[in-house]
Amino acid sequence: MVQQNEKYHRIVDWIIVFSFGLYYTIYLISSFFPDSFLWGVNHLAFVPSITRINLLLMSFLLGLPLISKYYIGSIENGGRHSPISGRTFTLISVLLGGIFTFICYHYRIVTDMYGDSRSLIEYLSWKKLSILDVINPGNKEPLTQIFHQFVAYAFGVNIKSAYEIVSSVCGGIFLTLLIFFIRQVNGSKVWKIFIFVLFSTTGANQIFFGHVEDYTLIYLTIILFFITGWMLFNGKKTLGVMVFIFIVGTRIHLEMLLLLPALIFAISHTVSIKYPKVAGWLMPKKIFAVMISTLICGTLAYFYYFKAYHYEGTGVDEILSKIFLPIYDHLPEQHYYTLQSLSHFSDFIQELLMTVSPVAFLILCLSFIFFRRINWREPQIVFYALAVFYFLLFNFTVNPSLSMSRDWDFLASGALPVLFLALTLSKKIFADILSIPQQKKIIGAGLALGIFSFTLFYVNSNPSTASWRLEGIGKWAFKSYYSSSSYILNVSAKMEENLDKQIERRKNVIIDLLPYSSKPDLEIGFLYHKFGVALYANRQFVEAAVSFNKSLEQDPKNASAIKLLALITLQQKNFYEAERILIFYNRNINQPVIKDKQGLELIEYCKQLRNLVSSNGDSLTIQNKLEYVFQITK
Repeated sequence: MVQQNEKYHRIVDWIIVFSFGLYYTIYLISSFFPDSFLWGVNHLAFVPSITRINLLLMSFLLGLPLISKYYIGSIENGGRHSPISGRTFTLISVLLGGIFTFICYHYRIVTDMYGDSRSLIEYLSWKKLSILDVINPGNKEPLTQIFHQFVAYAFGVNIKSAYEIVSSVCGGIFLTLLIFFIRQVNGSKVWKIFIFVLFSTTGANQIFFGHVEDYTLIYLTIILFFITGWMLFNGKKTLGVMVFIFIVGTRIHLEMLLLLPALIFAISHTVSIKYPKVAGWLMPKKIFAVMISTLICGTLAYFYYFKAYHYEGTGVDEILSKIFLPIYDHLPEQHYYTLQSLSHFSDFIQELLMTVSPVAFLILCLSFIFFRRINWREPQIVFYALAVFYFLLFNFTVNPSLSMSRDWDFLASGALPVLFLALTLSKKIFADILSIPQQKKIIGAGLALGIFSFTLFYVNSNPSTASWRLEGIGKWAFKSYYSSSSYILNVSAKMEENLDKQIERRKNVIIDLLPYSSKPDLEIGFLYHKFGVALYANRQFVEAAVSFNKSLEQDPKNASAIKLLALITLQQKNFYEAERILIFYNRNINQPVIKDKQGLELIEYCKQLRNLVSSNGDSLTIQNKLEYVFQITK
């Protein structure tokens, strides 16, 4: 019996070491490939080399069993002093939450590229929402937007600042809530340390770092929902609170509806305690049958209501308007992005790796290996498993507007049910499977890998590293999701303040992506156009003209490129040709309705300059006029 236990514990040790080694190796390899399919774990690729080496070394050392058992043991011993009184504990928790709020705001995300920040700010700057919008089914997140407008008005700040403040404060509330939750749950000191590591090393928490989008409040709301669910299945009467949180949550963001199956199960479970006959409906076969029926209904809606199984045209507007990914599309093979494409499957896995805590994957790995030792019928496990299934099903089938790597915030909430399922399973694993030393090893492994999750927060808060990471994301998006990937790459390049360096980066991006382009390629055309704009602003008129012509080869309808070619011709003092191009431009843009008044004004400048030349006007006047045109158009 003793030999069997020793053999069993050796197997567990090897599983922990193997899981940590595999995860660590993936991070290590990805740190050398900034624009590969490993975008979910390549954060180290965007930090200085010496920092990368130090972080990899630190993670390796913290993950070593011989080291982790000592520092985890020290943390455990530090919590064995006299219990802190309720009032003091509350004060310390709130203080720590305040400190974390400051940290989140200080290291807030510097780019507005993630999500639809720009459109959101523009919309809420002119659209004043009222309480009536809460009952408007067409609005997906009315309470979120109304709350941020109220904060902006109350504190006299703009909408963007209001979102940054609320996001950071939510981070402080999250930490305070986590501390209270850990204090309330029943379990060993080591397991409580595990809970803190589980939630604090979650990549999705970057949503608290001054993120400007409508997902922070719903993220925090879902955490509250799951905590009250935990309390419910541990004997507390919190069902009413859960229902209230769910109803309010649906108006904070429509994504809350994904928790409806889990809520129905929680209600049924509570009713079954009083009415045992209901328990028959909670058997695994019955639950599975209900899940299958919802999948059938969802499939029918996918084909006949949303008609999302294919794209009818080739326009970007249709692609961006589809709620779900298609089964097939019209793009060539290298950009073929559908539900069954390998690129999409890869992106889905990478999104999970980025947003879910590494230690959660370690626990799930152990759970499946020791599948038979876990009672999968336990109501609490079923509750979180249902939430995991529907969230991940939605994340897998939903159509991200500009690639999954950019829309991580929209998909971030899917990490929460995975975390709470891992938490539920860990309670069983810590109590019945892992020895105390093994518990410390897995916490050490999770904390060591969590260093890489923290790196992501730093990368997104630094203009230089955020810019380079966006470029890596944009390159991979071009090779996978494709549509509008050039938009990401353009924002990345614009974050480079030095115009010469920006031009070099734009040039290198086009060179890198040309082997993967199609013919014609609107994304490449857009990149050539923005490259030309940068060259024009740098007075490299000949090179800019070449770039605009290449843009027009990809997209002959690019009116902006035609206009800029006219401006280059104007700067080269070929006023007749410039006027001819502008006449063509205005005929297509400003007839029958004027859409670009500047196009008409530029023709007048051409005439004025032509008259100055024909009347032998002095060169200084001509040059000043050209300089004025350049300044208003660069």
